[in-house]
Amino acid sequence: MDREENKEREIDSTFLNDDLKRNPFTVDENYFNQLQEDILAQIKLSAINKADFTIPEAYQENLTQKLLSEVKLAALKQESSDLFKVPTHYFEVLEEQIISKSVDKKTKIFKLNILKYASAAVVLLAISFGIYLNYQDTQTVDHQLSTIPDEEIINYLKFHSDANDVNLMIENLDDVATFESDLYQDINQE
Repeated sequence: MDREENKEREIDSTFLNDDLKRNPFTVDENYFNQLQEDILAQIKLSAINKADFTIPEAYQENLTQKLLSEVKLAALKQESSDLFKVPTHYFEVLEEQIISKSVDKKTKIFKLNILKYASAAVVLLAISFGIYLNYQDTQTVDHQLSTIPDEEIINYLKFHSDANDVNLMIENLDDVATFESDLYQDINQE
């Protein structure tokens, strides 16, 4: 009977995986040496707050973009190995190119265009001179008297003039005939 049991066990063991054929009660060689470190690691792992493992904002929306860009970058790297290579003699020629570009250009700190400033000065002088002349014309007695209406002047002279003023008025009048006709009418009306 022992033989039959052994045959059955051998038949069963032929169908088992290699992991299952081994003795389940054996311990790995370094199990007890690493046991203390494994226990401390488990304690530290359980002490970590689960709130620390949060998903950043918009992670799900940006995840597909990031994955696609990584795939495209890997494809580009495989397609061309020269993609990220520096051209030959790049660093030897670089300094000369920079110097040639910066030395050729002359920079001007002040751009003085005399024609612009001269034309601006002429325009400013013309406007100032015109304002000055206009101001001088408005300050004369003739100009101030010309702003007074004729009726007010006539009314003033009627009430405040005497016989001595009539000769002076006639001498300074441009149109004497009009004055004389107005004077005769006023005399006849009185």
